[in-house]
Amino acid sequence: MSAEASWEQSGRTFTVRSDEAPGRGGGGEHPTAIRYFLSGIAFCLQVWYAKAAALADVPLDDVRLRVEAALDMRIEYGLDPAPSPQFLLVTARVESPAGADDVPAIAEQAHARCPLSNLVGRAVPTYLRLFHGSSLILDTLPPELTADRG
Repeated sequence: MSAEASWEQSGRTFTVRSDEAPGRGGGGEHPTAIRYFLSGIAFCLQVWYAKAAALADVPLDDVRLRVEAALDMRIEYGLDPAPSPQFLLVTARVESPAGADDVPAIAEQAHARCPLSNLVGRAVPTYLRLFHGSSLILDTLPPELTADRG
């Protein structure tokens, strides 16, 4: 249940390891492949939030992203799909001295231009909860999906 991937980039070799939890047959010593997948989307989006802000000349102090997944894990066991929907939820927290009106445009550009979120968003519904400081300024998660997410 463990795996290792190595590649060369910019003249350096990088290696990552993944593992499943003990209850799923692994040793639980490394993140799961799904965690790497979600982290990759978050990393890509975070870079694009910074790029979009720079392109729009909007100052950023900090951008923090959390990518959560509602996935049907029953597929792994060959079971019929669950009736509940599968989706991704991106929670973005943007700290900026700019006004709250500038932040949604940055988010829109980031989500449109990040190759990973753009690709995945074509296959799985992806929703956004966008905060400017402590204020929630955009929430595209449908109300029927918010019951378990608060």
